[in-house]
Amino acid sequence: MMSYVLAPEFGSLVLLIALALGMGILLLSVLHWRRADSVLPIVQGVLKLQFGVVVLAFLLLIHAFARSDFSFATVWQNSSLLKPIFFKIAATWGNHEGSMLLWATILAGYGVYSVRQFRANIRLSSLVNIALYSSINMLFLSYLFFVSNPFLRVFPTPKQGQDLNPVLQDIALVVHPPLLYMGTVSTAAVFCLACVWGLFPTQLHAVLPAMQRVARIGWSFLTVGIALGAYWAYYELGWGGWWFWDPVENASFLPWLLLLGFLHGAHITVKREAFHYGTFVMAVLPFVSVVLGFFLVRSGILNSVHAFAVDPERGVWLLAIFAISLVALFGVVVAAIFPNRQYEWRIASRDGILRMQILFMVTTFATVLAGVIYPIILEALTEHKISVGQPFFESVLFPLSAVMFALMVAVPFVGWAGVSRTRNMMWNLAAIAAIFTALNYENLRTYDAIYGIFYALGFAIIAAALCEGSGFGVLQLGRFLWPRSFSIWATRCAHAGVGVAIIGAVMASQGKIEASQALARGEHLQLGAYRLTLETLEQVTTENYTALVAHIGVYADGQPKREVETERRIYTLRQSTTTEVGLLTQGFSQHYIALGEVVDGKRIVVRAQYKPFILLIWLGAGLMALGGILATFGRTRQKNLSH
Repeated sequence: MMSYVLAPEFGSLVLLIALALGMGILLLSVLHWRRADSVLPIVQGVLKLQFGVVVLAFLLLIHAFARSDFSFATVWQNSSLLKPIFFKIAATWGNHEGSMLLWATILAGYGVYSVRQFRANIRLSSLVNIALYSSINMLFLSYLFFVSNPFLRVFPTPKQGQDLNPVLQDIALVVHPPLLYMGTVSTAAVFCLACVWGLFPTQLHAVLPAMQRVARIGWSFLTVGIALGAYWAYYELGWGGWWFWDPVENASFLPWLLLLGFLHGAHITVKREAFHYGTFVMAVLPFVSVVLGFFLVRSGILNSVHAFAVDPERGVWLLAIFAISLVALFGVVVAAIFPNRQYEWRIASRDGILRMQILFMVTTFATVLAGVIYPIILEALTEHKISVGQPFFESVLFPLSAVMFALMVAVPFVGWAGVSRTRNMMWNLAAIAAIFTALNYENLRTYDAIYGIFYALGFAIIAAALCEGSGFGVLQLGRFLWPRSFSIWATRCAHAGVGVAIIGAVMASQGKIEASQALARGEHLQLGAYRLTLETLEQVTTENYTALVAHIGVYADGQPKREVETERRIYTLRQSTTTEVGLLTQGFSQHYIALGEVVDGKRIVVRAQYKPFILLIWLGAGLMALGGILATFGRTRQKNLSH
């Protein structure tokens, strides 16, 4: 009983302590910067203590959700007694306040990790890194405590909660936000380290490896988080799409793209000791894009299933954080002094190709950003509402992507100084093209032209990725099986993952079959070579929802019968309806079956799709993330072995 009385106020007190510790870190760093050698260990200890305090606050909120303690306003607004315990806990970050506390927890954790990774021989640079990171941490903790406090009390305590949005009561949404935040929050650590690089150019040898490690881990988490969100949208929203160019989806795609650009720019800087300005810009842009995305998503400007808030006061605070980040960035750029070695580089070299790819990434970033903010600006100036959606993004980004993917194919066949063994490169590309055309002639003949190009590029990227590190001959099996560097396997995984995802997206889009029909029990609809029969339709009632559950038999010549279960739910408290899609997986292909409206009290609309090789999209994303992990921990392992 005592915990119920003290819990909300105790949580606010814990947040206040975390905020005070952040202020202490900042004051120690600023007032005693001349004694960096003696102050640094103290500041590092306080940073770890702050992380522990924020974790305590987050665990307290989880405990409140698990016990359905409706004296917490956040718990009352986003949970209920009817939900399973699993979704009660997941509701902790299924709302604005709780998700912001999760963000602050991960932010504090990355602070400890990045400080550990940054081994500078000038102690003052480490102190500046901690001070910068603590400043960012304080901004978000202040926002959390004063504007979005999850520890506000409801009095008198309600007996029942208002429940979480039923669309968010899904297993994928349990892990999707934490993974996404593990990726986006890493941009803050990269941003602070980049600022240290700008202020202490001689520390490049210590800063850049730390930035790369943090960025690789963050990019891998972000890849998995985005892919999982796409899979949730695919099966939860009920019409079979997996990417909608929703503004909130774009807000997570932009830092992913910019982190990828930074990793390519850092590769140039490490190998050629050049491109410092470009690498610096690509290091600071991801965090700026994350803060901008936060402002758009959480200010109420955008309407989306992902949007968390409609309170304009929150938007003002986030806009202030965004403005402070831009001012700090401008100051660091003015103060920065970079080594600028002059050397010759050519477009027909690995250096040149990577630069062009970064240019296309930045162009893609600008295009997507324009598509997100243009409707907002137009509405503010003219009060006219427009929607920028799939036609705009596809018409602009398809040509950009095609060129960028073509450059990926060329990368393994060029050296840093230029194209080596041009004849071998041409023979390899010709062999890849001939084999691909022979194996895929029928598909190429039926696909739309632009999709046929991407289909071919997907196979070419995979073939080129396998050639990475094995010289310029496809059949040099020795170098293929035992490459010069462990990181080559990371490159192969990441690049091959891109190709696999492209192939999956093209085949699912161009080869899909759709059918829709109102069925009574025993009736069937034809979906290509498959016959779908409504075997049973029954009503099931649980504490949380009432559902119409259909069992669909899937028949095909020469194959045994398979059964799919699909539901249409009405949730008890919110009285909102969701569709639980039935999925029948065959290899990498899926039958996708969803229920629609009831017709004449006897029939129910059944919408069915067959999507060939659609799971290759998520297999490709997994390979990309694996490449990022291998690049991080593989390099660490090699370094330890070399010692």
